[in-house]
Amino acid sequence: MQWESNHYYSLKEADPMCLQIVISLLKAYPLTKGCLDTLGIKLQEKLAFGFFNIGKDIITEGDSGRDIFLLCTGKMDVIVNNQVVVKMESPSLVGEKGIISENSKRAATIKITDKDEALVVKIPMGSFLRDFNDTSIRDDQFTQVEKIYQNLFQGIQERLFDYIYLQKSLWEETNSTLELLNTQMLAKSLDNQKDPGWEPEIWSIVQKHLKLKLGLTWPASAPLNIANLRIGVLRFLDKKFASLDVTKSHTIKQMEWRNFLLSVSERVLKSLPENKKLFPLPQLELFNPSIYRMRLIDLLRKLEKRFEKAKIEKMVPGHNDFFGVGDRSNEFNLINYLANFYKYFRTKNPRRIQAQIAQKIASIAAECENQFNQSAVKMQNFITDVKKRNIATKSEATEKQIDMSKINKLVLILQRGMEIYKDNAATFFSGEIGKIKFDPNKFPTFSTFQVTMRSQALRKQMHSSFLSVLKAFKFQKDILTNESLHSLFHICLIEKNDTILPNEIYANYWFTFSDQIKLKYENEILLDSNPGMEIGGEYWGLQKQKGEIETDSKVSLQAENTSLILILPIINLPWTSNQSPTNQILIEEYLPLMQWLFDKQIEQFVFLKEMRDQFVQQWLEMKKVLELSQKTNQFEQKALRLPREEGFQISAWLKDNLGLNIDQNEAMISNQLSKRIYNFVLRSTSSDKPDLSIEQCGNLAYTKWRNILFEIVGQISSLNKIVRALPNNPPVPAFDRLAKKLTPILSHILEDTWKKQNPILSGNPGLNILSILHPDKHNNSQDIIKLYQSIFEIVSEQSYQLLLEVKQQKTFLETMKDKYSQLDTTSASEVSKIDMIHGLVTRLVAQLKKAS
Repeated sequence: MQWESNHYYSLKEADPMCLQIVISLLKAYPLTKGCLDTLGIKLQEKLAFGFFNIGKDIITEGDSGRDIFLLCTGKMDVIVNNQVVVKMESPSLVGEKGIISENSKRAATIKITDKDEALVVKIPMGSFLRDFNDTSIRDDQFTQVEKIYQNLFQGIQERLFDYIYLQKSLWEETNSTLELLNTQMLAKSLDNQKDPGWEPEIWSIVQKHLKLKLGLTWPASAPLNIANLRIGVLRFLDKKFASLDVTKSHTIKQMEWRNFLLSVSERVLKSLPENKKLFPLPQLELFNPSIYRMRLIDLLRKLEKRFEKAKIEKMVPGHNDFFGVGDRSNEFNLINYLANFYKYFRTKNPRRIQAQIAQKIASIAAECENQFNQSAVKMQNFITDVKKRNIATKSEATEKQIDMSKINKLVLILQRGMEIYKDNAATFFSGEIGKIKFDPNKFPTFSTFQVTMRSQALRKQMHSSFLSVLKAFKFQKDILTNESLHSLFHICLIEKNDTILPNEIYANYWFTFSDQIKLKYENEILLDSNPGMEIGGEYWGLQKQKGEIETDSKVSLQAENTSLILILPIINLPWTSNQSPTNQILIEEYLPLMQWLFDKQIEQFVFLKEMRDQFVQQWLEMKKVLELSQKTNQFEQKALRLPREEGFQISAWLKDNLGLNIDQNEAMISNQLSKRIYNFVLRSTSSDKPDLSIEQCGNLAYTKWRNILFEIVGQISSLNKIVRALPNNPPVPAFDRLAKKLTPILSHILEDTWKKQNPILSGNPGLNILSILHPDKHNNSQDIIKLYQSIFEIVSEQSYQLLLEVKQQKTFLETMKDKYSQLDTTSASEVSKIDMIHGLVTRLVAQLKKAS
């Protein structure tokens, strides 16, 4: 039969071989193996499967349910409060916490995220769990329930402590992200000459930084304030860049001044008290793993009081004997405990009681995992909020944002005009739906488009809307004439999901006026198109082999809503059809258009460089967090003897910031120091906040302790030698490379200017095409056009190279995220087991497809 998507079928409806494969799969997981071993054929008869599409919820947060699910293929998100907590890949077993109690609610949503159908096996457990209050059930029938809860507990506990790493790394990311925001906001405040209100101790740090970075000594007579700091630094920069022309000198000096402010802000923040920072650390509470241990011990004590001890000579083992040591010190051995409970306590119905104990302990593990998830969600939300503030800060620093809602309203007016144009046109418009192919009749010039509007009022409305969109993006830049705009460019209104394919991208220049157009490479979204930017053209992906020229461009555009696009066909460029214009036509018509098109190409080049560098910066920030996380784990867990100087530095920091006295001559062993700091913070928190519960106090102390470790570890350079080296993927300096490519054709024209004040390497890269290509400097118009085409080809090719590097850096970043976001704890036997599971899944999918 045909298997419909998003629907469960009993495995009995499929080939018998499918059931055998599923049984083999379930035996690979302790929980489901225990269920199969205990329930046998009864469970096998209730197994079901289904193929589910992207976006489908397998489990919904807040719902009741006691089914377990095995994701055989595909990927899924674990979502709590609409926030993705963990991304999981197949094979994965989920939903097991639903069997803890009859009335338990799902703590998370499980959503399919893979574009291909995901195969899911459903294991119904509700009918197999016994009611502890039903006295008619024999005691021995609870043996299977005990085993089910033992296996359930083991799975939850392993996951909880495996992913406790996620919380630690998130905390490090929270600190790093906040540090970056504080640095940028402080630098911005200083740039606006706002009084930071620093104490003399902080100004002393600024003076030392000024001396270290620029070699400047603060004048003894000058008051300590931001105005004098600005005057001193800008005077220094005036001398340094005195040889540059005024425009370039101003741009570079502003850049150097802001870079200095960033560096001094970063240094000051290291010494600034938390309450003096613009954005202090948030009131977030981490989940303290020792609280989990405390809860279990508290439960066991209460339970044991209800039962009489057996009369045996041996002393009952202490609760701590059932916990691990070292990194696993908070993990509980439930099987050993239940065996000892049976031995040391008298009960009327031992199996029923032990099953209840297993259920209650599994419930505590599940509650702790839910708390951990909530803690992770709060940190992720905070990180997202901080990054949004970061983006807003950068936007404010550049230019006022364009109101896209107004642009979209204007585009809708033009869309109605395009419908009128199509109704009035005598031509039948054909073409593949959803695929944009340039046709001069289908996509008219604005002059042609405007003529078809039958009333003067409508023509004015279309003209006003069109120019308003272009003006918002400063499209003409006071160079492109209205005549060229109306006669050379073709207007195109594309619909949602319309695609411009690579061969069309290559044949024309495309200008987008929407923030809802995606630039794709090899059919994968690479980045959002920058509104008003030029995309494509004949040199994108150009290949020259054996005298033949071809393109390997794989770039396409896809719209996410109705959008305006202008098309400049290469054949419309005047120098394409006439390469021998008079000097007057060259100066009045050709050169302004050449300058404008070159400026748009440079604009594209700068945008792609910034996008590439953003991915590089994201990896550098992620690398910093990962290295810090490694250092913190080493400091916390290993008995590392710290160098004497660093020991002095740390003891001084602890005394100044915590009031914790550490003997400077005492041997500094990192894990011992870490434990001592935690105990000190716990005592201080208990004393300062006596109204808190033990758990609240423990979580708050744990949070403070993690932050203290973050601060301390950043001061210990010796840890750099013992952490795992992370790869770098440094980009090639783009402007240097472009200047080098242009040197052979421009250095002899610009001479000393090219060497001493290279316009590509200035703070505002560009070329004065109007001057460089002026007829007075060349023999004939053919030479001018040829030189322009050579310049434009180089810049276009370099832009496309940057696009490829954006793809490379984005892929590298995603690969590193996948590689380092999970704990490296997989043993050889586990790898073998995973390979076996993948093999079974492949067989199952093939068998089910065959059965359909």
